[in-house]
Amino acid sequence: MFVALFSAARRENCIFLFVNRSKRKANSANYNERGHTMGTVSRFGVSLKPETLDALDDYADKRGFQNRSQALTRIIEEALLQQAEIDDSNDVSGALVLIFDHHRPDFMKEFVAIQHDYQDSILASQHIHVDHHNCLETITMRGKPSVLNKLADRILALKGVKHGKLVFAAM
Repeated sequence: MFVALFSAARRENCIFLFVNRSKRKANSANYNERGHTMGTVSRFGVSLKPETLDALDDYADKRGFQNRSQALTRIIEEALLQQAEIDDSNDVSGALVLIFDHHRPDFMKEFVAIQHDYQDSILASQHIHVDHHNCLETITMRGKPSVLNKLADRILALKGVKHGKLVFAAM
């Protein structure tokens, strides 16, 4: 059985958290390969310089997080996602959002042809007419980061694309 005893102390804008875990059964289904309980929150201590702590608090306030844990979780998840973009061994989900002029000669023909070349990666797309000349397209995709980047690069290189960005999301 997993037991954790916590005690916390505050000193000069730093939070120290002490964790004492009892021994657990090996190969228990409630633990992952690193020994962390699955489906629960793990607590650990972090020591930060005062200016870094102030920056973290500003980050949390600006984004509406209720506490530092939520802010740190978001920062860590974003860092892990960036690492996943580099590591091509796992699939990622993503969305390519772009603004383009659909009146540009041959744009739609080339745009659709590229999407057909990547039909195994594209899950869905949404097309919105912003005004007479501008359209907004969102393409939802899943696959290896290198494939999704190549797809995005081909589309964003088309003449008529005014702005575009590929965003990855954790799966």
